[in-house]
Amino acid sequence: MSKLVNIINLSLYKFINKLINAIFTNEKLNQILSELILLKNISNKDLKEIIKKNDYVFRYQLTKNNEKLNLLNFTLNEYFSVKISSKYNKLKYPSNYNQLILEKLLKDETNKDIFDFILNDLLIKDWLEIFLYKKSFEDFDKYNSFDKIRRNKIKENLERIDKYINKIYKNDKIYFHCFSLIAYNLNKYLLNKESRNRVEKQEKEENQV
Repeated sequence: MSKLVNIINLSLYKFINKLINAIFTNEKLNQILSELILLKNISNKDLKEIIKKNDYVFRYQLTKNNEKLNLLNFTLNEYFSVKISSKYNKLKYPSNYNQLILEKLLKDETNKDIFDFILNDLLIKDWLEIFLYKKSFEDFDKYNSFDKIRRNKIKENLERIDKYINKIYKNDKIYFHCFSLIAYNLNKYLLNKESRNRVEKQEKEENQV
């Protein structure tokens, strides 16, 4: 589960940053950051990693199955808007850094429809199904309403599970098999586990009476 959550997290951040860089020039990104007065000195890394990684503690605390189920129903906007990792310099990057940038992207006159689709229409569970090849962007009406150039910008910056799991497969094929079973049946797995835990808790409470 931890490996899966980390891979989903990495894929999300690579995708959103690649998409932003495909849509905007460096000059435009400089302008966005300058208008928000977020950074005094904007580095090349800041331009490549416009959206910062969220706090690891947030993912680490997803210990209960119902919390993981709730996460699947987050929009990508909600997921990215969690406070950023503590590894970033707090004097340079406020904890709501991502949220401020996302709000700016959603107001961009030329591209706000793309970001509205990605950030507000897609849930984490939708992303997971796209990531696993169980769905494609073409399954969403709003995506199909975009012209070919916009559709291609979204699709060309997507990396799916095959880009991430070769190392797992090479190192441990049994682990890879278990990982794949959970990944492709995550919602069902969590629902069954949560239901089983509730039954066990109820039985324990009844036995104590």
